[in-house]
Amino acid sequence: MIIAYFLTAIAIIKISLMGFGSIALLVSGTAWLVAKAEFTGVNSALRHKFARVFAMGAALHLLVYAGLIAKLFFIDALEDIPAFLLSHLLMHHVMCALIAGVLTLMTVSVYLFRQQQKRELAL
Repeated sequence: MIIAYFLTAIAIIKISLMGFGSIALLVSGTAWLVAKAEFTGVNSALRHKFARVFAMGAALHLLVYAGLIAKLFFIDALEDIPAFLLSHLLMHHVMCALIAGVLTLMTVSVYLFRQQQKRELAL
C-alpha cells in the first residue's frame, strides 16, 4: 500500500506540472480521503504524513482557483477579458509548478522518513 501512496503522490505532482489543476484537486482530495481511512494497513505516522501531502495538494489547488475567482471581479469591460485569460494562464502554470515543487519536497521527506523507519526496525 505504501507504493500506491507514493505512486499517487507522483501522479499528483505530474498532473499539477501539466497544468490540470482541477484533476489534481480531485485526485488529491480522493487520496486524502483514502489516507485518512483506517483500512489501509500502513502505520499511522506514515499515513498521517501522506494525508498531509494530499491535503496540501488539494488546499493549494483550491487557493489557486480562489485567486482565479477573485481576479474575475477585476474585469470591468470586454477589453479586460484577453488580459485576464493571458494572466490566468501564466499565473496558473507558475502556481501549479510551485505546487508540484512543494509536493515533491514533501514526498521526498516522507520517503526519507520511511527509510529511517526501516533502518530502526532492522536494528
